Amino acid sequence: MEGSIANQILVFLICMYGGIFLGLFYDIYRVFRRVFKPKKRATYIEDALFWVICSLFVFSVIFLANYAELRFYTFLGFITGFYIYMRLFSYIFLRISVKMLRALKRGAMVFFRIVSYPFMSAYNGAVGGIIWVKNLLNFRKK
Repeated sequence: MEGSIANQILVFLICMYGGIFLGLFYDIYRVFRRVFKPKKRATYIEDALFWVICSLFVFSVIFLANYAELRFYTFLGFITGFYIYMRLFSYIFLRISVKMLRALKRGAMVFFRIVSYPFMSAYNGAVGGIIWVKNLLNFRKK
């Protein structure tokens, strides 16, 4: 039993880091859902996939840290880490992610406009020419 308290503290801290990672993963999932706005059926599938991945992660952390021995302090570590992440870092991460995605979206729109400009100009010119000829022919019929 030598070092059992130190070992328990280490396992607690490892589980706390695991909870922080779960909070980060949850925020990434929230940003993904805000950006892509999935349909109802896709949401069910994504939620199930999210929880399967989280469960596998929690199990692997507990297995690697404590040989899969379920103790109260392991769950307390995950809950504490998740809470710390949500209170300290979640708001900052969401703001930065939203700003980055908006900037990326604006950049993609500018790129699309630049690339599509010659095609749109040719299309508008062709349609304008067709309308002009049509109006010219309709004017002569009267």
